[in-house]
Amino acid sequence: MAWTERYVSVAGGGAHDGTSEANAWTLAEAIAAPYAAGQRINVKAGTYANTTTTRTFGVAGTTTAPIWWRGYNATIGDLDSDFATAKPAITFTTGVFDCTGSFHLFSNLDISGAQTTAAQFRTRTGTNNYIDRCRIECTSASANGRALSLSSRSGITRSWLKCTSSANVIDAGAADLYIAGNALINGASGVAISGAQRVTIAFNTFVDQGADGINCPSGAMLWILSNSFYSPASDGIDFNTAMAIAGVIANNIFSECGGYGINNSTAANTATILRLHNDFYNNTSGNENGFGDFPSLGEQTESSSPFLSATDLSLIAGRNAIANGFPGLFENQTYTSYLDIGAVQKLGTGGGGTPRLIDKGLIIS
Repeated sequence: MAWTERYVSVAGGGAHDGTSEANAWTLAEAIAAPYAAGQRINVKAGTYANTTTTRTFGVAGTTTAPIWWRGYNATIGDLDSDFATAKPAITFTTGVFDCTGSFHLFSNLDISGAQTTAAQFRTRTGTNNYIDRCRIECTSASANGRALSLSSRSGITRSWLKCTSSANVIDAGAADLYIAGNALINGASGVAISGAQRVTIAFNTFVDQGADGINCPSGAMLWILSNSFYSPASDGIDFNTAMAIAGVIANNIFSECGGYGINNSTAANTATILRLHNDFYNNTSGNENGFGDFPSLGEQTESSSPFLSATDLSLIAGRNAIANGFPGLFENQTYTSYLDIGAVQKLGTGGGGTPRLIDKGLIIS
């Protein structure tokens, strides 16, 4: 589509109309202007300090004219393939980054704060809102100090999220959601699912949760595919209530879970959760629980950790996980920057000294 370009900068303001970088709005002015459907609002790197003020994105785009909030560093588009360079930093004390309109895309933004009432970034009443290549962190030690709350048909991809052990990293509300290619660091649970909805959770890395990697306290139709769960204090995935429909758990790695890899703790979902081609290593209580003799198909068990180290969750060549095309292959990083989780990454050299690339479970020599 042909975008109408608008610009935001920390140096903007006054009589500026947002139509060029030299005439950029401030972030507050862009929201109040207001921005409109079909606009791509280019947000230049800098620190946008909002303290207690919540920034609400309430204007609606459409299916043919969405709204794109697009971070850049020095040149428009320079962060679309670059995770290492500084992004626009939108900071809060107790304020929230709040999307209530529909058909928004937020990309290449660094959003952080210490809110205690909702989530640092939340999508609410609007639908079809998407987050890509963002860093989101909440530092408050509060049960409401979530990094992200998703609802009303929305999703997040290729992003880095973190919160304290007092809250869940992502709260997945009653809507159709997808969570794909992200790194979820710390938190109580990585993803807490509530309400009967369709949720896809794929190609994510769950690291050091204080409870479960994924907690399923409510009925849902779930696809949990090709994720890596590393060292949650409790279970990799915990089903602690009966599901309304069905679930598929396939091609995941469960390593060093404090409880089970997959725990059907109520034993209510024995015949509704299909488990196949999952890979397990050194889970304290065992690989699976609560399924009786209902089979787990193609289960693999590692004899030693499939990961290089606790800070480098790329897979060791020759492990079951690589042999069976499991995830983790894209996780060659220490979770301190914006590396391209889920993208093609260099693994080393293959036969004849040619580069080997990994693309979501395929090794290409």
